[in-house]
Amino acid sequence: MTLWTRKCIQNVRDLYEAVRDEYDSDLAMVADLLQRLESAGRYLDSEWCDNGAGAMAACDAYEVRRNDPIAATGRRQDTRYFVKFAMGKTGQLLLMVSCHL
Repeated sequence: MTLWTRKCIQNVRDLYEAVRDEYDSDLAMVADLLQRLESAGRYLDSEWCDNGAGAMAACDAYEVRRNDPIAATGRRQDTRYFVKFAMGKTGQLLLMVSCHL
């Protein structure tokens, strides 16, 4: 998997900072979100995405819900994440275009 845009790279870093106690790496966090697509994901739309360097990819956007801990209170709350990615013909994830709250 490739984090394809600068904004996606920064968003993943920011999200990982908030949940780093739960995952070994930022890519493990993203993989967990993608694995939740089947049970907790909602398809939003498909769109063409530009990486900022002139390359385009056909992407699908989803909302994924997780029940996350809130560090300040110790309680948990439902959190909505938005992910956008492109898949290859073989079904392999090729590009992660967006991953944010």
